Amino acid sequence: DPDLLMLAASCYRQLGLVFEFRSVINYAREKGVDSGKLKQTTDLFDVQTGNFDEPAESKLLEFVQRDIAENEARRAVIMGCLMRGDLAGAARLIDQWHLQAPDALELPYLRAMLATSRSRWNEAEKLLLDSIAKNEQHELSYLAIADLYAKPPNTNLEKCRLVLKQCLLRFPDNRSIAVRLARAGRESGHYAEASQVLEAQEPDQLVLFEKADIALDAGRYAESIDLMSQGGLSDTGSFV
Repeated sequence: DPDLLMLAASCYRQLGLVFEFRSVINYAREKGVDSGKLKQTTDLFDVQTGNFDEPAESKLLEFVQRDIAENEARRAVIMGCLMRGDLAGAARLIDQWHLQAPDALELPYLRAMLATSRSRWNEAEKLLLDSIAKNEQHELSYLAIADLYAKPPNTNLEKCRLVLKQCLLRFPDNRSIAVRLARAGRESGHYAEASQVLEAQEPDQLVLFEKADIALDAGRYAESIDLMSQGGLSDTGSFV
């Protein structure tokens, strides 16, 4: 189903799961999905990652004129502005969206991302908690607040682990959550818990590299090198 494939691609794009996004796009291309739909989706991905030069409003208008859903376009352009450091452009689009739809569920999350880019950590935390309160299924808000607790200056790995455990229960198919939970466990010294979380995951490169880090931190150097090799590094020289 072409629409289902494009929906999957959109979800992976917004979650930042690049490998899954590209896999779905390649599969859709092989199955003969309309090239126009594919280009819209890949263009949204490019813009979301900050790969555009036009002013924010011009890029948004271009997408709308191409019949891309306005909210999809807004999210992509705002995140792209944040990625390339155009905080003023992101703020303008967020404020315009608020004027048109003040109750839009996406706004607290996007404002939180803007606050994070401005190093306003307390404001970001409050906005993310508000986003989750308004929409308990907003996966990106859980991931963002876990990231907030995982990094200075507000590092709190216990809070990070609690958030990620709830997130994994709600969204068990997102393997990046399991990897983040394992990383938080490793960094807080919970090696057994970290290893257990990853045992339930398919041993792809991301999982193997995190397993290698757990083994390295625990002093199991030969095991760590073997896992890194399985993950794609060909020799110990690459590992070092």
